[in-house]
Amino acid sequence: MKFFKPSLFLPLLIMGFYTFTQAQPRAEDPEPEAPSLKVFLDCRACDMNYLREQIPYINYVRDPEQSDVHVLVTSTRTGSGARTHVIDFIGRKKFDKEEHSLAFTESPNASREERRKGIGKKLEMGLIPYWIGTGLAEQMDVSVKSDQPEKEKGPVQDPWNHWIFELAGGGAFSKESARSSFNVWGRLEANRVTEEWRLRNNAFLRYDERVFKDEEGDIVSTMQRKFVNSHAVKSIDNHWSAGMSAGVRQSTYENLDLGVYVAPALEYSLFPYSDVNRREVTIAYRVSYLYRDYEQMTIFEKFKEDLWNHSLKFNARLRQPWGSLFAGIEGSHFFDDISKHRLEVDGYLNLRIVSGLSVQLGGDMALINDQRSLPAGETSLEDLLLAQRQLATNYRFSGSIGLKYIFGSMYNDIVNTRL
Repeated sequence: MKFFKPSLFLPLLIMGFYTFTQAQPRAEDPEPEAPSLKVFLDCRACDMNYLREQIPYINYVRDPEQSDVHVLVTSTRTGSGARTHVIDFIGRKKFDKEEHSLAFTESPNASREERRKGIGKKLEMGLIPYWIGTGLAEQMDVSVKSDQPEKEKGPVQDPWNHWIFELAGGGAFSKESARSSFNVWGRLEANRVTEEWRLRNNAFLRYDERVFKDEEGDIVSTMQRKFVNSHAVKSIDNHWSAGMSAGVRQSTYENLDLGVYVAPALEYSLFPYSDVNRREVTIAYRVSYLYRDYEQMTIFEKFKEDLWNHSLKFNARLRQPWGSLFAGIEGSHFFDDISKHRLEVDGYLNLRIVSGLSVQLGGDMALINDQRSLPAGETSLEDLLLAQRQLATNYRFSGSIGLKYIFGSMYNDIVNTRL
């Protein structure tokens, strides 16, 4: 059996098992009957198995072009740390131009079960107009819970006044005969979001230590990072916002013993902020004052310096039935030396091309010429291998591309989770 390969035998064995179980002759499968309502569910946050089990009376199709209703679910984080899911019902074919939206906001500590039940309930409610349009209204039963309060309730009293706090921390360690590592970190956040204001405050610290044993002695690598940031944004109207950011940081990796910044900013949204779930295109301008106290003298022979910088940033986020898009571009430079500048571009595209075929593109690029904190002197091999400090570079680039093609039966109603 010189030419026998087990790797070729295994697929044959599996196919033989399937053929054996299908041994009874049967008539050719009939074409599926035309479904009463075909739905394409475009939702990353959904539990598809749960929805198929709880709402089995609709036909879930795998391509929007074959659907009667395209259901697009988009999610945004609320000020309390929860998420609001906006469900857009987009009619197709005979329901063309019939569109409406529903929203479901989960609690900050909502479980997976509560989320899928909430989305499922809104899905059933939103499909009612389309069921009526199919002429099957007679097969529907409608029940309404009536729980009228004895007296009208006043506004909800919030003892926290919209403030949300989050405290987190952790650490890790490992040890071998020739090396060991240890790290610890902590984070505190305090945020408040209302229609008029968005306040974000966070503090973070991290300490890393690595020890390598050598015949000449131990090599110890340590790195620490600390910062406190505060951001306040005021809503002016449905297109304009103004804000202020400030912060203090320390980083051995960036050669910063102390860094302070204050940065006012102004943002304009091409679309109303109320459209943020489906589309958002913004332009933001920021002016920054920076004070830097370096651990080591920089390549520009500076131990301390005061700097002024400004930047212009463009962001676009779209989530539509044809796919999703994010694109951002930001340019900045220092006032005292325009040659010290930076340009950053990043983006992601998920595009449906034809039935079942979609392309996914992603990437980011930066042209870097503003590294003013680089320490003077040559980088040691130890610093290079252990990534203890920032290295000089004039660009950064990464990218990805992918294709996805789905074909076969257009119906996708069966749930089978065996094995």
